[in-house]
Amino acid sequence: MKITLNREDIVNQYPPFNVTNTKEVVDLFAKEQIHLYVHLPFCKKKCDYCYYKSFDTFSNEMVEDYLAALKREIDTYSQMPVVQSKRIKSLYFGGGTPTLLSCQQLEELAKYIFEKFDFIDDFEFCVEANPDEQYLSPEKLHLLKQMNVKRISFGVQNFNNEILRLNGREVTAETFYRVYDRARKARFEIINIDIMSGMIGETWENWRNIISRLIQLDPESVAFYKMKLYYNTKLFKKIKKGEQAGNLMSNSEEMAMIGYAYDRLQDECGYAASNCFSLVRDIAFEHVHAKGILQGEDMLGCGLAAHSCFNKFLYQNTWDMKEYLQVAKRGRIPVKRAHSISAKEEISSAMVYGIRGLSIDRKHFIDRFGVDMMLPYSSIINELVKEGLLILDDKALRVPRKYYIFADDICRRFFLPGYETMMLAHLSRG
Repeated sequence: MKITLNREDIVNQYPPFNVTNTKEVVDLFAKEQIHLYVHLPFCKKKCDYCYYKSFDTFSNEMVEDYLAALKREIDTYSQMPVVQSKRIKSLYFGGGTPTLLSCQQLEELAKYIFEKFDFIDDFEFCVEANPDEQYLSPEKLHLLKQMNVKRISFGVQNFNNEILRLNGREVTAETFYRVYDRARKARFEIINIDIMSGMIGETWENWRNIISRLIQLDPESVAFYKMKLYYNTKLFKKIKKGEQAGNLMSNSEEMAMIGYAYDRLQDECGYAASNCFSLVRDIAFEHVHAKGILQGEDMLGCGLAAHSCFNKFLYQNTWDMKEYLQVAKRGRIPVKRAHSISAKEEISSAMVYGIRGLSIDRKHFIDRFGVDMMLPYSSIINELVKEGLLILDDKALRVPRKYYIFADDICRRFFLPGYETMMLAHLSRG
């Protein structure tokens, strides 16, 4: 368009007020929905492969001190205008082992959180649970149900007692079956089972039995996690010293096993992949918390070493217990490190997480960023489509079913320069 220089029209408002309408008035003061994570870092015994911040040696006084500091942190957040303008879409108790807390401690913590934050009506409340009869009694399960817990997630990892022992887990398969039955009787809406692939001592015969057992148990959701040998784990230290019994399978064998699991659960039972690590019996059983994170929704993390992605900042609380207690009790947020998320990082993150979620809706992308994903990423997308690793149409960019388990590899094509090597703090299987 040719510019006419005549000073006839003065621009005093842009966009023009003609774009306003009555339909969007309802959205004017609508609260944005976010997710809330609460870290409870106490375990009966820390597994050899666990890299999360947790303690298996602690006193009742330490737990009470921690809960007091945690509530103070929650209170501090709840008084911030930037948080008061949000509504909680999902609440996630992770750890550690949240169910290690007593019934009274769990109930008081949940009640405190509900009083401090504004929740949407149909929010998801998810609790991680170790299948331990001592700490997961019928009474505690009943309490969790009364607390509006919709999703309970059991980290069983394997159904073979010897493999569990080799990897530093005390809970037996038989104990899990009894606790699972209790949870079924408590009538939780969603029961998730976590299975770990590539554990020390794993065999094809046992892996087939695991999938067969999952089919028999028929949970609403199954999550598969590859055992990574992170440098801060007991298992890595044992392997480095040559003290670990049992074999560590190759990467190619682990890939074959996870592919077998996905195929059987989808073909025999009709499970659908909700992301690159979870399958659900029905789309209604999707993990709201995980889905929200993959779609770029904000998450506020409370507790020791908790991560947050909130208000265009990525940050983490201190991982030192003494420091956490001191700072939180003074009414300050115990943040140890932070990073302001740039526009480039935000759009890159949308591609990375979207591919991990197996699909990126093009309209949603345009609504969020103002441009179609093809504008910044056409060359990468076209190359991946040509290789058959992605499918592109007018509505979405999708990962083909046969490459679901490789979404973590595909999404790396959208990493910003230099970020690839910053995420490799583990031992390669070869």
